[in-house]
Amino acid sequence: MPLEACRALVAAVFARRLGPEALPPRVEDGRGRRHAAGSRDVIKLPRWARTRPVVLHECAHGLATDGHGPDFVRAYVELLVEFAGSDRAMLEASLSAAGLQVTPADQPLHQPAPRQPRVTVGRDLGARLMAIGVCSMEQLRALGSVAVWVRLKRCFGSAVGEASLLSLVALEQGRPVAELDGRTRARIRFEALGQLLVARARGVWMDRPNRPRAPR
Repeated sequence: MPLEACRALVAAVFARRLGPEALPPRVEDGRGRRHAAGSRDVIKLPRWARTRPVVLHECAHGLATDGHGPDFVRAYVELLVEFAGSDRAMLEASLSAAGLQVTPADQPLHQPAPRQPRVTVGRDLGARLMAIGVCSMEQLRALGSVAVWVRLKRCFGSAVGEASLLSLVALEQGRPVAELDGRTRARIRFEALGQLLVARARGVWMDRPNRPRAPR
């Protein structure tokens, strides 16, 4: 899987398991490492590890605190069933035959502490997001950071530049702007330019945000 597809899978897993407001682990390029690694904060994936089962394995480490213990096994089985289409009965039979312990489904997992945000937006960008009605991470993720940036560009023109675009993408992905590699930045710019051209072609440009009227 491409690294961006791995990030999308990780984001989907943590949004589904912990809620849309939960920040997913950062997914980093693990080239040069012999082993993949996963925790609540970061998942590192060398090239060989960028497969769905391995990514889900590392996600399970971010959902349990007992290494490869019963909680981890339960989390991994559930992710394989939900995100890889594995057969639960077959997995459970295999685990039973191997004598591996699994936390029962009616018992809660001991989960790591929620990951704390590492990225923020400036006061100006935050105010502009509020002005166009984007008031939560759930809304940002539902619309997509590029689409939100295009909406800001339509409303505020040249006051919204590339720095705002990168800040929104980093916020959506839950990682600092500095961690956006060159290929990702180029793809984002290309996508944003395409959406801008479509908006202009449709004649929807320079909208004005809804602002409360001053009392007379």
